[in-house]
Amino acid sequence: MGTVYLATDAGGRRVAVKVVRGHLAADPEFALRFRREIDGARQVPPFCTAEVLDADPDHVPPYLVVEYVDGPSLADVIERDGPLTASNLHALAIGVATALTAIHGAGVIHRDLKPRNVLLPPGSPKVIDFGIAHAVRSSRLTAENQLVGTVGYMAPERFDPRPGAPVEPSADIFSWGAVVTLAGTGHEPFSAPTPMATAARIVTEEPNLDGLHGALRDLVAEALAKDPAGRPTARELLDRLLHSGTEHGATVLLDKPDLRAAVDGVTWRYPVRRRRGRWIGAAAAAVLLAGAGVVPLLKGSEQPRATPAPPPAASSPPPAAEWIGELKQSFGSAQPVHLRLAPEEDQGTIRYPRLGCSGTVRVTSRTSEKIVLVERIDTGTCSPRGDIVLWPTGPDTMLLDYTPAGGRYTARASMTRN
Repeated sequence: MGTVYLATDAGGRRVAVKVVRGHLAADPEFALRFRREIDGARQVPPFCTAEVLDADPDHVPPYLVVEYVDGPSLADVIERDGPLTASNLHALAIGVATALTAIHGAGVIHRDLKPRNVLLPPGSPKVIDFGIAHAVRSSRLTAENQLVGTVGYMAPERFDPRPGAPVEPSADIFSWGAVVTLAGTGHEPFSAPTPMATAARIVTEEPNLDGLHGALRDLVAEALAKDPAGRPTARELLDRLLHSGTEHGATVLLDKPDLRAAVDGVTWRYPVRRRRGRWIGAAAAAVLLAGAGVVPLLKGSEQPRATPAPPPAASSPPPAAEWIGELKQSFGSAQPVHLRLAPEEDQGTIRYPRLGCSGTVRVTSRTSEKIVLVERIDTGTCSPRGDIVLWPTGPDTMLLDYTPAGGRYTARASMTRN
């Protein structure tokens, strides 16, 4: 869809800037779809994904700015080192399933999940390029007989010759199965000498899963089912990966705190609904937050369209205004942070007791996924102004992302209700 540049802002923070090709920029339909996809992608929690930071679909040319992820792609790692070990493979499978749960929960479909779109920085896998490519694929500039995607990772229904055939989240699940197969075996499940032959195998033949074993092999086989209805959802994938009964189940997360935090965030936000069997999506997230006692912080967020599940019993703990955590800065040691935000107000206070800094916070926007604040320091020598994003991850926990004005560094804290 365009060219990607590594860039720095005025404060030296590195970001990825994607500049759209000129012929697409001239298409009004593309601009409309691009804007719609950006709005959806901005709602995706940063659990194993690259966060959308800025975009302007009306600029000439249109552009998109996302978090820069400093790490090799899965494709590069497999080409250099061969298949992953069993433990690393299970962690990768969990990380990508976590990302898809967050992406699908926000109402976005990736549509081009492949090894080059899975990056491996220290801590946790990151899925990039989610959703945005749909603006290009749906444009009338895309020829009806043109395939957009990487053939070896495309679900069989993607080869439907009918113009405008819909793409569902289940297509991403098929791609997950193909990605995990490559990561665990070094080969694609439907590998063939040419793209056309590969497509034919995807549509008509069973996958080659030689090299995968046990419960993971069974789960990959289900993900690669020809019938989309036979594939698990992303949330069901994640649940089974965590409770597979193998030696590489939830124990794989014990020494991976970043991945553990991401998993905790999505498993709380999107609980599994057994068949008839779909997990609760982002539309119901606000109701879940309400039942957990966090809804006062989400005042004014969009109401869910679907009929929500009933909230938990009234015995749930009441919301508290005080949140405490350790802010891990990208350049130095962790610092305690205390946030107080009264439930009925859009303003509160923040303290960094070890640094001797304190100030105020003001809510600038709320959605069912996140709360955006502006911080102003009144006392102490800390950065005088900063931006904070709160991502609720449970009834008593949330993630806090902090960036000072100018973006000189980033910081994150796991906050607990006091």
